[in-house]
Amino acid sequence: MIVVCASVFLGTIYPLLVEIFSNNKISVGEPYFNSVTIPIMMPAILVMGMGPILSWGKVDIIRILTKSLPSILLAAVISFIFFWVYGSYNMLGLAGIFLAFWIMSNILLTTVQQLIVKNKEVTQGIIPKYSSGMILAHLGVAFLILGITGSSIWQKEKIIRMKVNDETSIHNYNIVFKEVSEFMGPNYVALQGNFWIYNKKRNIITELKPENRFYPVTNNSTTEASIHTNLARDLYVVLGNGDINEGWIVRIYYNPLVVWIWIGAFAIFMGGLFSMKNNLKKLKRLSI
Repeated sequence: MIVVCASVFLGTIYPLLVEIFSNNKISVGEPYFNSVTIPIMMPAILVMGMGPILSWGKVDIIRILTKSLPSILLAAVISFIFFWVYGSYNMLGLAGIFLAFWIMSNILLTTVQQLIVKNKEVTQGIIPKYSSGMILAHLGVAFLILGITGSSIWQKEKIIRMKVNDETSIHNYNIVFKEVSEFMGPNYVALQGNFWIYNKKRNIITELKPENRFYPVTNNSTTEASIHTNLARDLYVVLGNGDINEGWIVRIYYNPLVVWIWIGAFAIFMGGLFSMKNNLKKLKRLSI
């Protein structure tokens, strides 16, 4: 994790340092981060999936592999259902989704095992004892992988010129451009589009209202995206330049599983807090 964080930090800060000291501009983009972080994270995630079933100083490889088999099968079944629902896959997506469900299924099965075994087996190290902080942190990493994989592999984007009452579609949604209106904000003038979002059954899901804002004092313009989020995806619309005669440039984005990135980050953060709390309690007892 430290190596990955350092690599991301270097890729982020290095172009800024080059620009400051040499006045030259360089860019470090997606290929760098993918080629550096993925080879490091893949083996780490595989080990993390087995983390909850490892005992300190009492590692039996055959026994661990035997105990891992149910979670591997569960992860394979869930991954198969997942790809069957989404209807498309590639090797990177297959690896990411399987690893995410591998961690989740391992934690689920070992948690159930922890609840049903005798306490004696836990205290003797036959069944490893683990903390709520570790469970939360590992689940957070699994959620993070799920969100990053889904939003990277199955993201869809559509850029189209639309007039009022025009209709387009993306993934399983139909988007109708119902109207455009102008209104005054506190310090800006806004042009707001109204887009109705329908599912395959022609039931309206939501209305998205992106804006183009102009600030007269600073003579600046901004675009305000309108986003609808649920656990399965983010759907958002951006209203670009245009007019009533030619229509407006509309950008529509479908980003699956993005919310799980934020859920995962929050779970990792909470896992860290729980671990810190437990360690502080231990230190307090030792000092007494």
